Amino acid sequence: MAAKVTRTREGSTHHNTLTIVPIKLIFQRWPGKKGSDGDRCIKSAAYSILIDDVEITKGTTSSDGTVQVGIPAGHKAVIRIFGTDFTITALQSFPKLVDVNTAT
Repeated sequence: MAAKVTRTREGSTHHNTLTIVPIKLIFQRWPGKKGSDGDRCIKSAAYSILIDDVEITKGTTSSDGTVQVGIPAGHKAVIRIFGTDFTITALQSFPKLVDVNTAT
């Protein structure tokens, strides 16, 4: 994914970094993997992706019901599908997992 990023001065101690988080969304009629992709997955559903209220892409879900998009870390995106807006937040990193067996 291309993005315009300002350049820093040569010899500068800081750098401009743009982190794009790849996100894969799966739309299906029921949870899990039971049944065939053709029965379970929702293919050819029209969608659009907006970041900061600007449409960055649109298309239809693939044959396995997926939509793949890159979102700048720390930003929110909206996927508009089935007449509904769903907000997606791209985290800079995953939060630390807690082991429920040892948590106090």
